[in-house]
Amino acid sequence: MFEKLLEKLLERIIGEYVEGISKEQMNVGIWSGNIDISNIHFKKNLFEKLGLPFKMRFGMINKLKIKIPWKSLSNSSVEIQVEGIYLLIEPTDLSKWSNFELNFIKENQDFVLSYSKKVIEELISKLKEKKEKSQGYVDGVINKIIDNLQIDIKNIHIRMESKFLPLENTSFGFTLNNLSMDTCDENWKKSFIDRSKEGDSNRIIYKLLKLEDLNVYWNFDEKTFF
Repeated sequence: MFEKLLEKLLERIIGEYVEGISKEQMNVGIWSGNIDISNIHFKKNLFEKLGLPFKMRFGMINKLKIKIPWKSLSNSSVEIQVEGIYLLIEPTDLSKWSNFELNFIKENQDFVLSYSKKVIEELISKLKEKKEKSQGYVDGVINKIIDNLQIDIKNIHIRMESKFLPLENTSFGFTLNNLSMDTCDENWKKSFIDRSKEGDSNRIIYKLLKLEDLNVYWNFDEKTFF
């Protein structure tokens, strides 16, 4: 049962974006609740899935650690720690950037608003469907874990290199030393929220996101490409 729970949890959180997480790796530490996985690669079609005009030349997660308090899942948070996210990307053919010009917001305001409205309507519809269906035990536990998930990511570097005109010989990127996310109550105090309790099914979940040491660079006339 624990294996199934962990597989579904990882699939819900990162399964759509990465590959290289095997059952053998998970089983090594599953009973201890401490799982360490190294050298996870992002899927090549990551940006295509996200609808962004980039292609990935290299992308990996150096280390992924998951701490699962099996004996107290009903009142303790699952912790995910990531050490080292590295992405090297390049823009696709600039002719495909028609929706990403500098005047995108002004010219496409109606499109953005209508698309946002559509997304919100679909989200509300799915939430209603989900509420109407009875949840199994595993799904209920997974929802509680996601509500209270603690995430800590260190050492992020995303770099774009371009040889396309007008971005010829240009590199752009950012580094982030640490990103963390915790579940909080309405007073922004770290808390464990259980929406399975009677009367709490519609309780709002607050997430506190912290960024530390964000740096951005843009180099023109770049001489060295990775």
